[in-house]
Amino acid sequence: MPDGLPSDGLVIVAKRDCPTCTLVEPVMRSLDRAGPLAVITQDDPSFPSGVGTVIDDHDLQRSFLLEVETVPTLIRFKGGREVERTVGWDRAEGTRLAGAARVGWVRRRGAAAPRRRGGGRRPAGVAAGLRFQERRARCP
Repeated sequence: MPDGLPSDGLVIVAKRDCPTCTLVEPVMRSLDRAGPLAVITQDDPSFPSGVGTVIDDHDLQRSFLLEVETVPTLIRFKGGREVERTVGWDRAEGTRLAGAARVGWVRRRGAAAPRRRGGGRRPAGVAAGLRFQERRARCP
């Protein structure tokens, strides 16, 4: 396990140049408040803002050691070992993997759109004040 990562907690590998990563920046802040989190940023050490532990990985050494090929990637560690990971932002997978932390992952394709009061549908891609893509979101 690379240095600086929580032995029990979450690790997100992301980069500012990834539209999905910038879209879920508020989710990263929520996860940081909910428990141990480290964000490994591949291109901009100031991204994401408002997260306590941000690790610069411009040389991609940590990403290589963690075998990350796509961002964003969410990894859960327990006892210093990786126990689970998900690639891209999928609401159901991310919520399950993050545990009790409240997160706003992208819905799976084909999932019903959230309902508004009064029975109307929200505009496509809008939920809880965040715009998101209706597909499983990944950045190379």
